[in-house]
Amino acid sequence: LLRAVQVASPRELLFYWCRVELNAVRVCAWKLHVKQKNSANFKEYLPLEHPQLFHIDSDVAEACECSAQHPDRVAELMERFRLHLEDVADALPDNLAGH
Repeated sequence: LLRAVQVASPRELLFYWCRVELNAVRVCAWKLHVKQKNSANFKEYLPLEHPQLFHIDSDVAEACECSAQHPDRVAELMERFRLHLEDVADALPDNLAGH
């Protein structure tokens, strides 16, 4: 018999990639989306006009967007997003085309 047991993740920082697109970042209970799937072409991701913030410990379905209530958290996660992109820039596929 399987039981639902919640175990804390050993990671506090997660980055959500799909193909070569960085779409979201999570720090502890906070997740920030900066891109979403194009409804006309699910292989394509489009930048959101405004990043969307969710507190996933209390909103697992990511139904209650709360960036307006937590601009400081948005800024913190956007900085993590930017730093991660900067860190992996040399490893992105367009830089590996000749290898």
